[in-house]
Amino acid sequence: MGDINKLIERMRYWCDKADLGYDQASRWDIRDGGECDCSSLVIFALRESGFDTGTATYTGNMRANLTARGWVCVTPDGCPHPGDILLNDNNHVAVCTGWGILSQASRGESGHRVSGGRAGDQDGYETNTRDYYDYPWSTYLRYEGEDLSICETQVQDVGAYSIEELAAMVIEGKFETGEIRRRLLGERYGEVQKRVNEILAGGLSVGSNDGPLDVDGDIGPVTVACWQEAMGVKETSVIAGQDSGNRKYVPNVSSMRFTSTCKGARLVRVVQELVGAEVDGLWGHETTCKIQEWLNSIGYGLDADGYCGPLTASAIQRSLNAGMWSA
Repeated sequence: MGDINKLIERMRYWCDKADLGYDQASRWDIRDGGECDCSSLVIFALRESGFDTGTATYTGNMRANLTARGWVCVTPDGCPHPGDILLNDNNHVAVCTGWGILSQASRGESGHRVSGGRAGDQDGYETNTRDYYDYPWSTYLRYEGEDLSICETQVQDVGAYSIEELAAMVIEGKFETGEIRRRLLGERYGEVQKRVNEILAGGLSVGSNDGPLDVDGDIGPVTVACWQEAMGVKETSVIAGQDSGNRKYVPNVSSMRFTSTCKGARLVRVVQELVGAEVDGLWGHETTCKIQEWLNSIGYGLDADGYCGPLTASAIQRSLNAGMWSA
């Protein structure tokens, strides 16, 4: 059975870590230092992840082959789910590898669009992960088993677990975040999330679970918009221009967008100014440490470990509910 998590991991590996270039003439030479094109990479990653791709060989026959094997067509709405295949039947294909981002084989070096040039990724953009954009896509292909396959544990019946067990599993990351979590937990979402909020609060007297934000331990679009408003920054609901090398330090910041240009984000700059971090607009280990130390100075008891996990994310949300952030 195919694994959506594995598909995301393999696309991220080939586009972010491997030295894989773009060349249609050598499109199946997929290896570190090799070549691919947009469709050969997606098909290869699907096969690596256990999906049956039938006789799919290019964008023009991917839709028919995949919809015959458990994928469904979803009308593009600008908000693909992680694991969705973004397909333009005539020209291009990519994979959504996180909320608001996609990974793709883009083009050869020096502007080559088809073939030519040296093997491997010569400029860091032949294969890449970047902010979502509307190609435009003809359809999103979504695996019909998505709601369960994205979880680390296959939870077939949430009714078989107690609220305490489900809350612990949510905190461990086994129910993802946001709308996916709501769908997986169904009618039990409200009571489970209430218990998660209580656990994440950790008995701290600072801040509140009551306010404009649900304290769910994830810095998503609503939290970012609230933070931007508090800090006097134009609201975009995303933290853009970030360095993909910092991904591991911000596991619970789902609204972060990574690009090759790494220009940084205005929200991060004003937060860095406030907490005493180096002001470069890039949220990494040092910035997280400074945020944790600042939160501790106003009464939170966080480990200043430089990782924005669920406890740090929930502390940010609680402090925003309490109106503690301002430029």
